[in-house]
Amino acid sequence: MVDLRPSRRRAPCPSPRRRAWCVAVSSTPTPGGPPAVRPPAPQPPPGGAAVRPGREALRVWATVLGGLAVFKFALAPILPYGPSITGALAVGAFLWVPSHQNRRHGREDSDYGLNLRHWKRDLALALWVMAVVFPLFVGGYRLFLYGYAHWLPAWAVRAHWVAPYRAAYAWHWRAPWATPMDFLNVVGGNVAVALGEEFFYRGYLLERLSRALPAMARLLGQPFGRAAVLETALFAAGHLLTPAPYRLGTFFPGLLFTWMALRSKGVLSPAIVHASSNILIRTLEASAFGLGH
Repeated sequence: MVDLRPSRRRAPCPSPRRRAWCVAVSSTPTPGGPPAVRPPAPQPPPGGAAVRPGREALRVWATVLGGLAVFKFALAPILPYGPSITGALAVGAFLWVPSHQNRRHGREDSDYGLNLRHWKRDLALALWVMAVVFPLFVGGYRLFLYGYAHWLPAWAVRAHWVAPYRAAYAWHWRAPWATPMDFLNVVGGNVAVALGEEFFYRGYLLERLSRALPAMARLLGQPFGRAAVLETALFAAGHLLTPAPYRLGTFFPGLLFTWMALRSKGVLSPAIVHASSNILIRTLEASAFGLGH
């Protein structure tokens, strides 16, 4: 005998707009049939997309820099080796906090620039940038010292508004270290600082801010928008842990490091140039003012 009663099977959801209605209907038990099983609650997509990336980035930056400021100005003056501890604590925070945030939200550090996927290409980019920029920087630094010594008013020199130098200088090329231990401190310290800052700013912060503020312009072929400028501004503001107006000048090399991170999709090449730049500046300062100026 053929059953002529209408089927109780429900058609699939007709459109995504009625998905919520379909879930409600499918969860309603059919009279005389087995109890309906309510589908599991929707889960946020992987990668922490449910978290507001812009707010997360600003909150993490403020927490890290605020904690470092409290330690530097409240605790470091009363501790032995306070400045050295502050520097080591900053490097550790720049490396650990972004990694902790990524693990907490199911993200991988390698997707935030901390990887060696294209290390040959990254090294080539770093060498190319240094070959172009460093000679220009050395020449500009020599001109800056001349203007600093001859044109800047004496009160501005004494106030160290423009640079932390005295006016008089005598140029003689010399390395910024005198002993092997000094060499390890200069090179190792600058490499650690550069890697920590690049992962924190150009890796973590830049990626999170870019999700909140997609780039609407391009710079030398790379997307470069509000997120890149904001991240660079945070980078410069973070240097005010040493309170001096000239520290805001780090905004300009920060733009270069940001462009390199966008170009290479990683932090290796900007970290190489960042560390090399710091060592170059130490060399130029030692050549102009002597060791321990």
